[in-house]
Amino acid sequence: MPDASPEQTLLLVDSDIDYLEWATKHLGAKGLRILRCDHAEKAAKVCDTTEVDLVIADLALQPFDGLTLLGRLRAAHPSTMVILTSGFPTTAQVIEATQQGAQDILRKESLTFELRPIVENALQALEQRRIAGDEENLSQTIDSRGKIIGNSRPLQD
Repeated sequence: MPDASPEQTLLLVDSDIDYLEWATKHLGAKGLRILRCDHAEKAAKVCDTTEVDLVIADLALQPFDGLTLLGRLRAAHPSTMVILTSGFPTTAQVIEATQQGAQDILRKESLTFELRPIVENALQALEQRRIAGDEENLSQTIDSRGKIIGNSRPLQD
């Protein structure tokens, strides 16, 4: 996996501890901090106290499911990207997840092959979004400086 920017944080949420161990090892990369939770409520609290860039959560969580977690995260942390996983997602779950803003919904049987490239693409998209936001903020700062009225050389500089 290419180096992630130092500030990128991934949160894995699944009740299967073996999966959390595997995914942590499989996705580990320099500059990527991986946090893990086995419970939806804990995951929501982590996101409230830590800036998380990407969440990968199972649909079958307790005390509330992954769709509910998705809704809470999108409402409280709209810039956090969320990918959901499931053994057998229903069509209704896929539609609801998409409507609520999930980046993707993956079948667990294909994670061995799909997880790493999908996470790499998501992290790159987040980094590009962050760079674009920084450039926009810089542009707005420069534009606001252009509104000074005056003709003297020091003021124009």
